[in-house]
Amino acid sequence: MVLLTGQPSGRGAEKTNLAELSRTISAIQSKVPIKVDRRFGMLLKGFSAWVETADIPTLRAQPGVASVKPVRAYQPVDDDTNLATGATAVGKTGLDGRGTVVSIVDTGIDIKHQDMRLDADGTSHAKLKAVNGFTDKVPYGYNFADRNTNVKDTTDSQHGMHVAGIVAANGGPTANAATNGRVNGAAPNAQLLAMKVFSNDPEKSASAYTDDIVAAIEESVRHGADVINMSLGSPDGVDSSDQGEALAIANAQHAGVQVLVAAGNEGVATSVNGDEYDTVERLDNGSLGSPATAPAAWSVASINNSHKVVTAANASWDGGSAVVGYQQQAGPVDLNVHKLIVAGTGQPDQVPAEVKGNWALIERGDITFADKVKNAAAKGATGVIIFNNANGGNDIPGMAGIEAATIPVSGMGHDDGQKLVDVAKSGKDVSIQLTKSNQLVDNPDPLLASSFTSWGATPDLNFKPEIAGIGGSVYSTVNDNKYDVKSGTSMATPNVAGLTSLMLQSLRSKEPGLSPVDADTRIRTAFSNTAVRPTTSDGVPQAPRQIGAGLAQVDRAVATKVLATVNGSPNAALKEITSPRKVNVTLTNIGDKPQTLTTGQTCVINESHTPGQPLTECSTTEHATTATKTVTVPAHGTVNVSWTVTPNPGQAHWLEGWLTFSSADPSQPDVAVPYLGFVGDWNAENIIDTPVYANTPSLMSQVFGKDTPHKTVLASDILGSTTIERGVGANYFSPNGDGVVDTIFARTMLLRSAQELKFSVADAHGNTVRELGSDRDLQHIVLNKLPGELRNAADEDIDRSWDGTVWDAKKGTFVTAPEGNYTFKVQARLSPNFGWQTVTMPFVLDVTAPKLATSVRKNTDGTASVIVKATDSGSGTARVVAQDGSGATLTADTKSMPGATVFTVADPTAAKYVQVTGVDRALNTTTSIVLLEDTVLTTPDRLSTGAVVNAETPDSSSVSQVKAQPFLRDDKTLPIRGVASADVARVLVNGVEAVIDADHHFTAMVGWDEGHNTYEIVAQDAAGKVLGRSTSWVDVDLKGPQLTADAARSSANLATIAKDGSVQLSGTVSDDQAKVGDNRRPLTVTIGKQKVDVNPDGTFKATVKPSTSATQIVVTATDGVNITTVSLPLDRPVSADNALEITFDDPAIADTYSPFGQPNVFLDAKNPHVDAGSNPRTYTISGTFNRAPKSFTIEGKEVQLDSALHFSVKVPINQGLTRIGYTVTDTGTGAQTLESAWRVFYDSKIPGIHLDEPRIDEDGAIYITKPSQDVTFAGQVWDNAFGYNLAVNGNIITNYTNIWDPGANINKRGFSEDVKASDGDRILLGLYDLMGNGLEQVIPVVSDTKDPEVEVAGVKPGEVVSTPTTITVKASDAHLRNMKVTLDGKQVAFKATTVVPAKGAEVSLDGEPDDTAITSGSASASAPPSSASASASPSALATESATRSNDAATQAEQAAAKKVAAKAAAAQAAVNKEAAAPTPTKTGEGYTQLTVKLPTTSLVAGPHQLAVTATDRAERRTDVAVPFTVDAAPRIEGPSAITVNPDENVLDQIRAAYKVVDDLDAHLVVNANLTGLVMDKAVPVVLTAVDSAGHVVTKTVQVTLQRPERTLAGKCGTMKGRFAKGDSISITCRTDDNGDIIVTVKNAGPTVLGTLALNVPTDRKILVLEDGKVVGTAKARVVNGKVMLDVPSKITLDFTNADSTQSPGKDQPGRHGSKPGSGHSNGSNGSTGSQAPHRHYQLPSTGGDPATGATGLVGLAGLAAVIAMAATVVRKARR
Repeated sequence: MVLLTGQPSGRGAEKTNLAELSRTISAIQSKVPIKVDRRFGMLLKGFSAWVETADIPTLRAQPGVASVKPVRAYQPVDDDTNLATGATAVGKTGLDGRGTVVSIVDTGIDIKHQDMRLDADGTSHAKLKAVNGFTDKVPYGYNFADRNTNVKDTTDSQHGMHVAGIVAANGGPTANAATNGRVNGAAPNAQLLAMKVFSNDPEKSASAYTDDIVAAIEESVRHGADVINMSLGSPDGVDSSDQGEALAIANAQHAGVQVLVAAGNEGVATSVNGDEYDTVERLDNGSLGSPATAPAAWSVASINNSHKVVTAANASWDGGSAVVGYQQQAGPVDLNVHKLIVAGTGQPDQVPAEVKGNWALIERGDITFADKVKNAAAKGATGVIIFNNANGGNDIPGMAGIEAATIPVSGMGHDDGQKLVDVAKSGKDVSIQLTKSNQLVDNPDPLLASSFTSWGATPDLNFKPEIAGIGGSVYSTVNDNKYDVKSGTSMATPNVAGLTSLMLQSLRSKEPGLSPVDADTRIRTAFSNTAVRPTTSDGVPQAPRQIGAGLAQVDRAVATKVLATVNGSPNAALKEITSPRKVNVTLTNIGDKPQTLTTGQTCVINESHTPGQPLTECSTTEHATTATKTVTVPAHGTVNVSWTVTPNPGQAHWLEGWLTFSSADPSQPDVAVPYLGFVGDWNAENIIDTPVYANTPSLMSQVFGKDTPHKTVLASDILGSTTIERGVGANYFSPNGDGVVDTIFARTMLLRSAQELKFSVADAHGNTVRELGSDRDLQHIVLNKLPGELRNAADEDIDRSWDGTVWDAKKGTFVTAPEGNYTFKVQARLSPNFGWQTVTMPFVLDVTAPKLATSVRKNTDGTASVIVKATDSGSGTARVVAQDGSGATLTADTKSMPGATVFTVADPTAAKYVQVTGVDRALNTTTSIVLLEDTVLTTPDRLSTGAVVNAETPDSSSVSQVKAQPFLRDDKTLPIRGVASADVARVLVNGVEAVIDADHHFTAMVGWDEGHNTYEIVAQDAAGKVLGRSTSWVDVDLKGPQLTADAARSSANLATIAKDGSVQLSGTVSDDQAKVGDNRRPLTVTIGKQKVDVNPDGTFKATVKPSTSATQIVVTATDGVNITTVSLPLDRPVSADNALEITFDDPAIADTYSPFGQPNVFLDAKNPHVDAGSNPRTYTISGTFNRAPKSFTIEGKEVQLDSALHFSVKVPINQGLTRIGYTVTDTGTGAQTLESAWRVFYDSKIPGIHLDEPRIDEDGAIYITKPSQDVTFAGQVWDNAFGYNLAVNGNIITNYTNIWDPGANINKRGFSEDVKASDGDRILLGLYDLMGNGLEQVIPVVSDTKDPEVEVAGVKPGEVVSTPTTITVKASDAHLRNMKVTLDGKQVAFKATTVVPAKGAEVSLDGEPDDTAITSGSASASAPPSSASASASPSALATESATRSNDAATQAEQAAAKKVAAKAAAAQAAVNKEAAAPTPTKTGEGYTQLTVKLPTTSLVAGPHQLAVTATDRAERRTDVAVPFTVDAAPRIEGPSAITVNPDENVLDQIRAAYKVVDDLDAHLVVNANLTGLVMDKAVPVVLTAVDSAGHVVTKTVQVTLQRPERTLAGKCGTMKGRFAKGDSISITCRTDDNGDIIVTVKNAGPTVLGTLALNVPTDRKILVLEDGKVVGTAKARVVNGKVMLDVPSKITLDFTNADSTQSPGKDQPGRHGSKPGSGHSNGSNGSTGSQAPHRHYQLPSTGGDPATGATGLVGLAGLAAVIAMAATVVRKARR
């Protein structure tokens, strides 16, 4: 581009210029080879041409050539952004955001915009389906601010729409800002959620509320957002993460949703211009906003775009020209050339006369846009261009209020406008011509940090911001298919959000199994590792504290396989660093092949924020080093690399840089980790500016001058509405209850943001007298907001004020603290990781009013002078004023009489008295009435001439200080006050004697009736003589006038206005007391200031002309004290002066300055418009419109107005915060609908508290074990809504406030505080919420230094109790609580004393119990469960919130809450009754003594352990143990029957079988009489035993004598039987001659029956022989080859072969040849011969058995067998 000399000014002579141009070009072409492209002759004189670079110097040197500059080839601005961040590159690979959802939490989206669309691929991959009313591109949205689904921003902002376009505008492949205006965002096929949190109500649209933002975040997660973009915030945030947006952001991150937040646009906080340059040289100059400071937020800084798009305007001047950007704001389009006239900021005196016929160039600021246009037009300007100021930057401001402009009004960025101003001020005429074309122009400082971007770090030195996007001069969408250029981190954040969408799409494609949380972490790490570090022209990187890790590069982030972290984070927050610090970087390779990287680092970066100096420079004394030169990270492996960062610990400064890892692999991008630290003491700089009382100047005074309003200072309030600062010389306050400086609090000018401020007051000795609580999360105001601000910008919290009282523990009440010097202390800390900083401010407490000494001097000229000497020992007298009885103010003469003030009265007789008032510097006042001349008494108040009062009339007096109370008392009395002379000894008012004080002021409380009351006042001397009389009257009027008024009405029911602007009214008025025309009590009617003539019958007519701005006529009637009004809305066309408004019935919602009420409505439990009985609770919103709207909706439902334009709607409200949306549509064509919402804050419940300690006894007292000791109050506290103050003795030990994020789950906190307590003290536990609900508990302190006494009677330790008795246990103590008795380890008795409320114990509740849950509180674990229930009994109230899962649980909780409330009421009634009718202290059984009786009759014998524990209310206990023994009769244990061996000692056998058990005697044995024992027969025997105590026990058992069985052996067999001990047997076998075997059996002892076992043949017949003769036969059995038979132990048997048929007793011939008894010889077979003798069977001998005393076989076992055998023999013989 070649420009020639002599450029035109404005529109030039085109033909002449082109002719000159042709001649010049010909001359040049003869010397320089150029190819001309275009020629310009109208606004410019020059041409464009192709030329070799080497020929440019020759061309520039040619005559007539002014300049030669390259013509740049520009890309569309969105391409600039996408190219710079890699979005264009990855877009070619198919990454366009499809399948992802980005939530835009902002001002709203125009979902019908032409670029809010998806391609076909985007639609087919869409994650969400559109809900009704939305689109595929924006499938869901909600207007949280106005409570509706209109998500379009109808204000001038359109911020959210611009943000949405940056993320995902889809202008298509041909989108080009310079040609068709269309644009593509970073992720054109991503879907968007329109989460609108800024209201469409212009009065509320500037800010978004926390509750809406939190709700939008939650709704975003609920609707499937992958990314949330939050281009919003407030400057200088803190690191809090436990509430509000910070908590919601953290929870969203935990759900796998990426949340990006704009860092802010404040530059450094200490810059008055809002840029990077520090005005006050502070190191903590970060301005990072909240919620970007939230730990979980991904905070985004701004980088300038390469170019910017402007709607072009061609500016020209002599010798130069420029293309500048503009935006038409209002008025007609004018594309002609116009001269610009500089007009300052548009104030009338700044607009010059020469603006007439030209365009005015005006800077933004000082006055409104509308006034700028108005003032310029008034001077004849034909157009106006308003350019942004320095703080506003290069954005073109939107302009409100200029819609009706009739001349063109355009906006322009600061740099362009300032350039034109500078040219014009240089003396050159500047012309401008607007065009309709977009053009690309160079952006200042391209691809460097934007000057406005907010710097980090956070107050806790966390690494913020973290990443940067393109945010400087970004072209994007606005409403209605339009586009605009905006700058800010608000633009950078959606740029990164769009890039995040692209990377998320890539991750889902490559790693579908990656969890959302891991994907979020991967994205943050990859972007941070691969970001581009902007570098200044001198090669120094810009500071991480400004740009985080650098400019995000999505192509590199997608490509990287190596991720670098420090302790899991992609950046390193070194925080305070004063010595070499190890930084361990973990490299993780997520790829399939090893990656080799070379380590490196940037220089260590230091900062300088001095104007004119580079912002960053490389340190020469600090280093970051590593011993590792190269590192190979294995596939899917990790490697650690250790770095050492070495600071220079001299002067405090910032230390920053990057640790780098470069790759030789072209597929692997270089990666880096930024670090940030502070060298020095981060806590060294003041958090709070120096107070005005200090000797050193404050920082604000150094910046803005000594008279700056911005200061740290004490302040007080007057009548609760006006704040006055109590600076040097005024730091006094007077807490005397008069409403004037009764409290004192701090205004703290914060220089740094702080997580907490604590407030307290100390006395002159430094002892804390009152803890006032704390404030959290305080953000200091950035410096660029302060210039021009006339009010003190210091932070203040009136809730942290001191009312001058302290708790008197002995009296149990608050008392005014002693007068004197005090210190207000404010402690501040950056975070819990840093120490407290303390600021102190001195002040004086003074409640003593000045003393006035008065005298009267009669002057010779007939005047009288009142001489006043005022003294004050506290703050000192400030002034004395006076007025006389006529009300005239008297002139104070302070010079004529030293030390006195003189007031002279010209006519003492007429004046009667002088009222003198003295005021000290603490604003204490004293009033004295000085009587003049012969005045005896006077009533200087309203009663001097009579008064009219109603129920609201306050009691006020110039005679004495009175507390705020109504003039009419509840007991039907009122005060008559006055002053009497010194001679007056007695004053009677209607016979009632008045009280006269030392100053001769009198007061009489007299009765009143409704209507007219007359009072006679009589003054008497001491003798009763009447010295003077006066009368007064009081009219008591409790009813207002009855008033009607009306006018002709239109069809819209509005008062009709005549053509001349008048309105005809008529009406009636009446009153029960006042009368029309009455001189004393006239009944009057006024309209505005116009008094209306009223007829005697009360009718009236009037004609009024309301002002053109009036929307209604107000008719007022008054009876002298009561007022009645009637409003008549006027039928006026809609105008700015006649805007719709509502007069609300509830003052809580009414707002004088807002037509539709308070945006935030605070309702307490007592609000009459809340129906607490309904479920859910409802709030009645009612009021009257000034005129009828076209439409009025609340919560989407049309509201009906009655004929008086009144409405009433009940809406449900919650405990906590309820949003109620409404719309108002005015009448008239094209009227816009106002969308807005009320936020209703309602809380009727008492905060909850759970006390872990101390133990507040059931009687309401705290018991201590020493005369004085510390008592720890510890537990948890919460509120169901907005917060609480928990105080002990008035000292706030914990408090919490957050109205935007209510609920116990947010504000529940633990607490612990030690309180000094002494015997007789009363501790006040107070818990209050922000809405007036609360509890107060007065807890007496009782010192108990003695243990309980325990007495045990009836048994002594170690005693043996042989006879039944009763044990009596008694415990006694003045404060006995209970006694527990155990026996042998088992509780047998538990007794507790009757609870009697302790003296002074009180509980008062204001509000409903918190019914979220009920838990046990301070009751002791040893008490019965019923005593541990939560209640407001004299013991502590304790309720706790919890979540319930079903309606049944909720109902149960509500029922429990009702029980708690009932119990609380009963407890309070009991306390009140106790206080009203005190009874003697209850002593004796059940109170101070407990008795338990234990009979021993049921106790088992043996040792026992009696244990007694007596506990008093101080937890003192006495333990007594009494061991004793119960001795019972012995017992015999053993079987019921026994068999004994007669061969052994029978008694020994019995004693062995039976045991004598005794609890004491261990070796007792039984005795028995054994004389009756019989062999083999059970005989009853009585066993006996006797213990040492003489107890006899018997037991009858069956005893059987019986020998044991024995087996005796003979030669040929054995025999088993009950043989006597020592017995033997002979068993022989011989064979006789006949072959029989003869067996002879004979034992030595008595014959017994036994079993004989023989080894003989088993087939023989057995004969029984006696004396050789057969006497019978025997039967046998064979067992194991032996012959077994049961026989006596003396017997002979014959086992014969032959069958014997002979009868018994006869010989058997041929068989037995020998005689009985003869010898024989044995045969060869072993027999005894061939003949056997005859055998005879004989029963055994019946001889006695000396061993047993038994006869024969009687008693022997086996007798039945013998009898059976004998019977067999007899039967055989009889045959």
